[in-house]
Amino acid sequence: MEHPKAGDGKRIAFAGEAVSCVMVRGDRAWAHLSDDSYAQRNVEAGGSLTGYNSGQAVWIPAPVASAITVGGDYKHQGDMVRVGGVFHTACAEHSGDMDIRTDALTISRPGRRIAHPLEFWRVLGLLVLVPLASGLW
Repeated sequence: MEHPKAGDGKRIAFAGEAVSCVMVRGDRAWAHLSDDSYAQRNVEAGGSLTGYNSGQAVWIPAPVASAITVGGDYKHQGDMVRVGGVFHTACAEHSGDMDIRTDALTISRPGRRIAHPLEFWRVLGLLVLVPLASGLW
């Protein structure tokens, strides 16, 4: 992705976490695959705060895209998806957006729910800071 023109029009492979939702547009659909460090191991699973958020839009047949059942968000680790397709630096059909046009995908790891346990120190901070802020106000 650092040198997109080098791959323009070429067949590439891409893997990442399906994030948000699959957006169906007629007989095809958009999916966004995030390949950042959190896609492999989120903070709740012990991953460290490293890297950046990145990803790639994928244009895929809607029936094929229906295999994506879990999109990543605050409460979920999305399905890990692998695709192979033609990379477009500036797709003329999609107003110059960068995308990968593919007709197949593989779910390499199904998505799951992420637990967000209540942490005692946060509750304690709330019990201390709310009265303090109220008093100062």
